Amino acid sequence: ANVLIQNGWIDKPYIDKYVYGFDDYAKYVSQFNESNIEQLTDVPYSKVVEAAKLIHENKRISCNESSAPLCHHRNGLQNYRAVMALIAITGNFDREGGQLLSPHSYMHVGCGWEAHEHQYLYETRPKNVKDPVGAPRFPLWNYLEGEMQAMDMPRQILEGTPYPLRAVFALGMNARMFPNSGRMFKALENLDFFVDTDLFMTDAAKYADIVLPACSSFERGEFKPYPGGTAWYTSPVIQPLGQAKSDTDIVTELARYMDLPDEQLKEGYESFVQKYILDDLGFTVEQLKKVDLPIPVCKPKPHVDYQELDKGLKTPTGKFELKSAIMENHPEWGLDALPTYKDPLDGADPEKYPFMFTSGSRIPNAIHSRLHGVPANRSLRPVPTADMNNEDCEALGVKDGDRVTISTLRGSVTVNVHPTHTVPEGLVNLYHGYSEADANSLLDENHLDPYSGFPAYRSTRCAVKKEG
Repeated sequence: ANVLIQNGWIDKPYIDKYVYGFDDYAKYVSQFNESNIEQLTDVPYSKVVEAAKLIHENKRISCNESSAPLCHHRNGLQNYRAVMALIAITGNFDREGGQLLSPHSYMHVGCGWEAHEHQYLYETRPKNVKDPVGAPRFPLWNYLEGEMQAMDMPRQILEGTPYPLRAVFALGMNARMFPNSGRMFKALENLDFFVDTDLFMTDAAKYADIVLPACSSFERGEFKPYPGGTAWYTSPVIQPLGQAKSDTDIVTELARYMDLPDEQLKEGYESFVQKYILDDLGFTVEQLKKVDLPIPVCKPKPHVDYQELDKGLKTPTGKFELKSAIMENHPEWGLDALPTYKDPLDGADPEKYPFMFTSGSRIPNAIHSRLHGVPANRSLRPVPTADMNNEDCEALGVKDGDRVTISTLRGSVTVNVHPTHTVPEGLVNLYHGYSEADANSLLDENHLDPYSGFPAYRSTRCAVKKEG
């Protein structure tokens, strides 16, 4: 950003009209320059200049937002804001060839039409209830999302503040995704009542008082939208096995049995899809069930440059905010209104813990860790294995299949090692979900993004020692 600004490779008229907080932002980023960039990022300053020049010469840029690598850090939200700021200062937000706003479509798929499920949330939200779990600890998350931050759940169960949490109803609880996962299992053990739905009898489900069998996606149909304005309602390949039901059927049947004061929930999933999505499109659930492939349900509107900016964005200023007015107006939260940089790594001594540990990657054949118990899937990576760079393995004197112990301030695990060129030097990747070597047991439960509450799966220092 500083290179772009110093060279005048920004769109000043656009910034003056549509962007809030530029002067403070420019002052902040001016500290990142040739003297410190490589030390902070391991990226040569010349490469930063090349990247800025590439942005300037190509005029149009956009960002394909990932679901994990940027946000699985203590500064995850700020990472996103920093990237999006480049798009704003070059005049590429809400502009053809740049970053476009898509309507809030079902399942976050940009299909060209707007769904209204958020209306359901606000219409039916219970009144006069306690704040969601994690609200005091992660006030920005609560302000913007209004839902619980699960990363604070084990703490609240064990400590009982700000109020006791004695019962949990979970849909596919994955206790091994929690940093310091043993603490999550201890929390489940301390509950008075725990109900879990799942495909399998997982390690978390073993702690439940009641386990309700859930359908796989092969045993149920669902509404599926796609980019370009198409959609359909899928059909199950087989009928549900045993007593299994879909998560939505379980929830809606419980709502009816308990006579909850939520008529829409009791009417069920298909009624919801019809009312909040399909009524606007002039289609019915039954029509979409009869088609064999997705069909057009609307004609996406052509983009008009700056239309959303001219209408005003859903921010306090109506502009693209380099400096968040929400955080600016809530200094008691202790959050930086600008997209500031903080060292993402934990406080471990880099001399003792010279590697960076990551457990945030996902094994495709396991679908996170959901299918670890299926023998055919497990056979593709049967034992917990750390991926390390070839050069690092050579320096440690280890080869494929050797045993190594990975240690952090939180604990240690012993696993096989796999040398590979796909992992950069200095990084250790260990997939989560293996009960015999629980990767997330090595993470500190307090090493979280203070803005979102997301865990820092990808930024913990570790040491690696050869065994045998």
